Amino acid sequence: MNQSLSDSYDDIPYPSYNYQKTRPDQLAAVGQLFGMEPADFTHARVLELGCASGGNLLPMAAVYPDSTFVGIDLSDKQIDAGRRAIADLNLENIRLERASIMDIEAGFGEFDFIIAHGIYSWVTDDVREKTLAICKDNLAPKGIAYVSYNTLPGWNILKSIRDMMVYHTGDLDNPAAKILEARRMLTFTLENLSGGETPYKNLLKREIDIISGFDDNYLLHDHLEQCNEPCYFHEFMTKASAKGLQYLGDVDVATMYLGNFSRTARDTLAQVTDIIRQEQYLDFLSDRRFRSSLLCHADVELSRNLSVDRLAGFLFTTVLTRKDGFSSVDLSVDGPVVFDYLTTGDTVTSATRAGTAAICALGDSAARPLSVDEVVAKAVALLGDVPGDVVRQTFLEFAGQLLLSGAIEIALDPGFQVTEVSERPEAWSVARHKAVSANYVPNVLHRGVKLGDDARVMLQYVDGTRTVDEIIDAYVPNFFNGNLTYMIDGVAVTNEDKIRGSMAPIVTNGLRVFAASSLLVA
Repeated sequence: MNQSLSDSYDDIPYPSYNYQKTRPDQLAAVGQLFGMEPADFTHARVLELGCASGGNLLPMAAVYPDSTFVGIDLSDKQIDAGRRAIADLNLENIRLERASIMDIEAGFGEFDFIIAHGIYSWVTDDVREKTLAICKDNLAPKGIAYVSYNTLPGWNILKSIRDMMVYHTGDLDNPAAKILEARRMLTFTLENLSGGETPYKNLLKREIDIISGFDDNYLLHDHLEQCNEPCYFHEFMTKASAKGLQYLGDVDVATMYLGNFSRTARDTLAQVTDIIRQEQYLDFLSDRRFRSSLLCHADVELSRNLSVDRLAGFLFTTVLTRKDGFSSVDLSVDGPVVFDYLTTGDTVTSATRAGTAAICALGDSAARPLSVDEVVAKAVALLGDVPGDVVRQTFLEFAGQLLLSGAIEIALDPGFQVTEVSERPEAWSVARHKAVSANYVPNVLHRGVKLGDDARVMLQYVDGTRTVDEIIDAYVPNFFNGNLTYMIDGVAVTNEDKIRGSMAPIVTNGLRVFAASSLLVA
């Protein structure tokens, strides 16, 4: 995958996943938010450094046939696997090359978007410098580069744990042996921490518990590699600035928002006008351990004033939910309505009917990005007595707050997924291809969808040629050929009639889940 890595990437390959925030439309959205005029993401040139087997680039190429995609990686095994997938999917706008980052020169080509995910912290100083040089020399004038890396201070305690494992496994060359002994070291440390409860001991136990649950490939390539050098954000930006690059923003815009911190922190840091210094202080306060920074050329003019007019040009999705469902919200009266974040346990309160209806409209969209007009139309239909212009103004004013608090996300591409199950449903070809060998598949919006084995196998038969009954006919034999096991109350069922008779609701519900997960296409 990158220059500090040995043949361990062939022996134990790093999983080649899709990363939603790296897709060109997502990068362009952040650029547009901060006043850039990025390249047209539907007709773009995209380079990924350390592409592995193309798990991130292939779905992009399938979505944007008028764009061109180039990936480089040092692993022959991964490049060969990626090329086989490209051939299977008949993609003609993507190529993967076995190449070193150090070999890329200006003549390699100019790109509108450059992606370096999981590279920067895991390579030597010269390769880090070269990565940033590529982000400058090979980036189009309106281009955006994405670079992710481990950061301090969050990695301080992790570095101590990594140092333990690296020291203990230093004389071992075999990757499997390294992993085994690293896990033994973690167990030994947990079981033998001396003394009473101390802050250090509690931090160590918490982090070791987390690391112990990592997959072998993650433990090997993220924690046991020879190179793993976290840095402070300001150090990264000093090097990027020296190359003629400037900070566009974080791919997760909400992390840049002072309003997510205490009032004292907000008031104090609002006086810091240098955005690099301001965000470095935020990292200190949040103990941040990982960043995905977006860079552009130093001469690009940016504007960080998020106006209502600028927000009106985006599509929106929400990560908010309601325990009783959005349909349970009483929209007949004004008053505070509390919504929950899907993952963090935090809440957001809407004080107006119009704002509440807008969130409900987004929440009922089955993860499909909605334009402002669509949000307004759905909210007006829910309210019945509030004019569209009032809903529009309320939503756009509320949207800035929701965006910066992480409650909604912006997009530029609505996708081509369908939300209803047709007579002969079709799952996206890239997801079906990935599901042959993996439980984690990309959807149309470049989000990852984790499937159980039953759903992974079922998805392969949802190819647009079969009715529900025909999907069942193709699916049922998997319970007798060793691929799947049908369990009732912990007991394996082997009676074919019983299995087949119970399949209709299972497959029907599975298809609804696929639709809600943006896996189905027309």
